[in-house]
Amino acid sequence: MGRTDNTETPRSQRRTGMRRRRPRHRAAWWTATLALTGSALLAGCGASHTANAEAPAHQTASSADANAQSGPTSEGRGGGAASTAGPANQAGANTAGGTSGAAASGSQDGRGSGSNPTHTPEAGSIGETGNGVGGTRSPAAGWSLVAGGGQTAAYPLQNAPGFAPDAVQFVDSAHGWLVGPNQIYATSDGGRRWAEVYQTSAQTILRVDFVNRDTGFALMTAAGSGASGLALWQTSDGGRSWQKVTPASAADALPGALQSGQQVQIRFLDARTGFVFLSGTTAEMTGASAVPAAAYETTDGGQHWRALPVPKGATAVAYADAGHGTALVSGGTQFQMERTSDGGATWQTVLQKSTQNDVTGQVWMDTPRDIWVQVIGGYGMMQEGYTLFHSADAGATWSTPVANATAGGGPAPGVPNAGPATAGPGLVADDIDVVDEGHAFEAGVSLPTGPYGIVSTGRTGDGVHWQNGPDGFPGSFGAISFVNDQQGWLVTRADNRFADVFATVDGGANWSLIYQFVLSPQGVQNGRLTPIAYTANQLQEAGQTGQRDGIPVWLPTLGLDNDALHIVKTDGDGSIGLVYNHIWLIESKHPVDIPSEPEVQYQEQLADGSAARYVETTNQRGQVNQFLFFKRGSTYVLMEYLQSNAPYSDWQMVRVANSLEAVTQASS
Repeated sequence: MGRTDNTETPRSQRRTGMRRRRPRHRAAWWTATLALTGSALLAGCGASHTANAEAPAHQTASSADANAQSGPTSEGRGGGAASTAGPANQAGANTAGGTSGAAASGSQDGRGSGSNPTHTPEAGSIGETGNGVGGTRSPAAGWSLVAGGGQTAAYPLQNAPGFAPDAVQFVDSAHGWLVGPNQIYATSDGGRRWAEVYQTSAQTILRVDFVNRDTGFALMTAAGSGASGLALWQTSDGGRSWQKVTPASAADALPGALQSGQQVQIRFLDARTGFVFLSGTTAEMTGASAVPAAAYETTDGGQHWRALPVPKGATAVAYADAGHGTALVSGGTQFQMERTSDGGATWQTVLQKSTQNDVTGQVWMDTPRDIWVQVIGGYGMMQEGYTLFHSADAGATWSTPVANATAGGGPAPGVPNAGPATAGPGLVADDIDVVDEGHAFEAGVSLPTGPYGIVSTGRTGDGVHWQNGPDGFPGSFGAISFVNDQQGWLVTRADNRFADVFATVDGGANWSLIYQFVLSPQGVQNGRLTPIAYTANQLQEAGQTGQRDGIPVWLPTLGLDNDALHIVKTDGDGSIGLVYNHIWLIESKHPVDIPSEPEVQYQEQLADGSAARYVETTNQRGQVNQFLFFKRGSTYVLMEYLQSNAPYSDWQMVRVANSLEAVTQASS
């Protein structure tokens, strides 16, 4: 279920995406022996060091804006030297700048470094095994970085102006498609490379469903025309060319164009048998007359379509085959699931629940027994209440893997006392992919979070219990596709600036960024985690400073917007401050206190098994400052994110922490 970008989007304006056919077959963190807060430390630090002359200086309009906001923003911080123009990334080439004199990353495959830990509010959060690819940097001027946290190469990137992917589908481990309103991109290597295979200005692509790597179907409508109706198009060459399927007669055609608020699903079992399901709307939802749900079936590849019966009041419907269907029926203060086993001649209520609002949603049926229903309730403040119901026995019994209540959207439909234990992956539900009777995955969006919004994912492995995955993918939209219970892909998009493709091979426990589309000249956004490369002089300065002050020095190999070290501060007492465009790292051999009375704090697990404390505070200027406190080797580290008015997620800070590598003097 796609939606338009960035602002609070009326549910009636949500775009439709693509459904994949299921394959068959407080307290101080360390006791302080020396009261050494980040502010006190840096206020006492000398400021004689300036930006290294060999630091890269690639500058674009967007990165210049970022640098204008870089430097200290927390109250009480000194060190104005940090405002010197630091290095920034180059929008058209996603490579770490300034590799001259410093070794580049070792052979990599684009995977993220370290772990993507599951966020829990209490100590002992679950850490996942990192999937970074190790490597050793060659010595530079006698100093080098010791491979430790898993290094990360620049992920592939291509400029794709105007592309707005809102759906992803894979049919196997190699072959997949990204679909936008007017373009289709394809991959044959699991998403490592993408190429545009189709572009149209005459039609708008609503939904696509591939049955294999060659054969697929698309629902399209004439661009800018609401009266031309829905049309089925077919491809037999993996989406490179499409032919319109002409109905045998007007009576055999699909209905007119979608009404405001309607969503559409397309599901083909093979090259001939397929279904189209149109969701209904409520008067509350659109401010107009309600539109009923509808279902259609073809058995000859779209030449003939016949309407399948749908019960009165249905706002969502799906059939597994011509005989077995399920409908979500909304009735003001209650809703129910109704099921048919005789092709819609009769319908039986199999579940009934109370609700505060009329509901909408979607239904998925891959077999007559396996039923998944997403029920959407109230919506406001960019939040909604939503519940995912599941039955594996044709509606005899039901579970609620997700029951998500929000302040703006109200209670979860049918589960008035839902709490955090059943929360879904976002404040607004997005795309769902059902794999089988036990396994389903969902993407959700929290638009008030971060500069772009945050896309989260979650899963169930038994159809009953739900687990949310790692948080922190920048974006205001997310779509998801799995080919089995372990291997899947996620596409996120924000502000029509960038679209990211992530992959997982462990059921969503860890995701790796494998590709980025730059959708506009400002597409490479602040907050992008990219590799950091260091010059020979920078490594030498950092290493010698640590050697002189008696403290091991650690440098991150991942940073924000191709962040790079351009100032080193030291006061000679066993602590140093490393200043980047967007983050400060205070490293000390003494324990470090966390800020008093933080507004938000919880524990995160790092890739090496150690724990970190994440803290948020708001300074007197109303800016959110984020801190991560952890220990690397014998060094205590305070990491602070300083980007003004654009707080980034804890997950990215954890990934930066996991990327730290020790600076060591190479043996002769």
